[in-house]
Amino acid sequence: MHVLTGSSCPHPFISAACPLCRGSDAPGRSEPLATAQAVADALTAADGAAEIVLRDGELLTRPEALELLQQARKSSKSVELWTSGLMLARPGVIEAVLRAGVTTLALPLYGDAAESHDWVTGQSGHFQRVISGLKRVRALGGKTAVIAPLLRPTFRTLPLLVQKSQALDVAAFRFVALPGPDRAGQPLLPSLEMVAPYLRQALQMTAAAKRRASVLDVPPCLLGDRAAEMAKETVTAVIAAGAQAHARVHGPPCEACTWRAECRGLLEPTAERFGWAGLVARSDAPPTHSALK
Repeated sequence: MHVLTGSSCPHPFISAACPLCRGSDAPGRSEPLATAQAVADALTAADGAAEIVLRDGELLTRPEALELLQQARKSSKSVELWTSGLMLARPGVIEAVLRAGVTTLALPLYGDAAESHDWVTGQSGHFQRVISGLKRVRALGGKTAVIAPLLRPTFRTLPLLVQKSQALDVAAFRFVALPGPDRAGQPLLPSLEMVAPYLRQALQMTAAAKRRASVLDVPPCLLGDRAAEMAKETVTAVIAAGAQAHARVHGPPCEACTWRAECRGLLEPTAERFGWAGLVARSDAPPTHSALK
């Protein structure tokens, strides 16, 4: 699976106060767009990949979006697009995206209920728009995935989020640690040590439901016996250009860990806020291929 970091989000209505990428309109988080050529070059580099994932930022706000999606599909038989879901409410957008070759549309849920989700985004009705988008994509024959950011206010509801999403016929779940920076007054970054038990339970539920799952930027020592399973979801990062190359900065992995080649350590904002408490160097044999880069 190749991961393409496409663009920052230039439109405040679309980005809301989205904490998932660094391109939102929150203070100190706006970053310049990668050029269309840089995105196209990254897609060319990923040609032949089994699966391409376009993430970080709202690609659908860009005028060349459909051309880039068509190029992605020429490069791979499977294309997953991460989107806030708000653009999907516009007439004809879902149909155009699916025609362009996107096989899976991944939308974020910042909690299992409207109250928590809308509080995170700062936009009333955002939760319902995402749910409506997921339903409409399925009605039109597309596959859907839920992006589940690991948030301080809602990490305990991760298993409930998985349970409720199954009713929407979601094909996959993407559990994602926040890239930061954190909010000053109402922080969203959680201690991953506290998140880990709920995340492992959610992963067990996805396995029982025969749904795909992946985890981004959580050290494998916190995933216990789910780490090897997550390593099967091979992710190779393809950074488009510009400031996006700094969107996810990590600390070094533990010196004694046998999974050093598979782990980049904690995200920098998480390490700064909580330190390295809870991380324990693994001594078991890591997978034979990298899945956490």
